[in-house]
Amino acid sequence: MARSRDARRLNRHSKGSTIIQVMIFLLGLGFVLWVAVNMAIDYRCKASPSKPVCQERSPVWRYFTSKE
Repeated sequence: MARSRDARRLNRHSKGSTIIQVMIFLLGLGFVLWVAVNMAIDYRCKASPSKPVCQERSPVWRYFTSKE
């Protein structure tokens, strides 16, 4: 039994990721990397808070818990 042209087109387009899926994945990846970098900087600043990178920053959790 031959497949209809619509069925073949649907199958061909359903392979791979859509642009929306890629954008959501990249957004999530960016958020995870942002949190990881900020946590790494916070960890380094606990050991020696006199470093220049530590002078003008606050902990990463400030972004989620501030009541401003």
